[in-house]
Amino acid sequence: MTSIDLPKGRESIIKLSDALRYMLYKTDTDRVPLKSEIEYLSNYIELEKLRLESVNDIHIKLPIVNSDKQIAPLILLPFVENCFKHSDKATPEIEIKINVDNNNLRLMCKNNKAESIMKEDGGVGMTNAKKRLELIYENGYELKIGDKANYYKIELTLDLNA
Repeated sequence: MTSIDLPKGRESIIKLSDALRYMLYKTDTDRVPLKSEIEYLSNYIELEKLRLESVNDIHIKLPIVNSDKQIAPLILLPFVENCFKHSDKATPEIEIKINVDNNNLRLMCKNNKAESIMKEDGGVGMTNAKKRLELIYENGYELKIGDKANYYKIELTLDLNA
């Protein structure tokens, strides 16, 4: 990629560097600024899009955060990660939306399933994500999972004060 499209390659390396720096130096606390977490997810999504054959049906809506809200570090990542990991690489259909109002954050992730994924049972990542939510947010979250024949959808609501 970098020998074909140098500007895009440079931009990708910067995004990767920012993501690694965030993971190594900014996530060793109980909470991080929501703004930083959203920026990290945005960089992650841009890097994942580089791996896909088509980005025509990828729809991302992330908020601009100007508040001092805090969130557990990397708590949203497994859900976003799964969209890219389990979607059909040739014709991915991915929708990711985050809304923040008052003290609630709502995340919706939906992706079509690759045929090989349709035959698999749930993995360790989702189990660990659920355990983390329970440990950190206890009763301050709601997680709905829709596992249909050809798509997967999660809806997560977090009480940012929990």
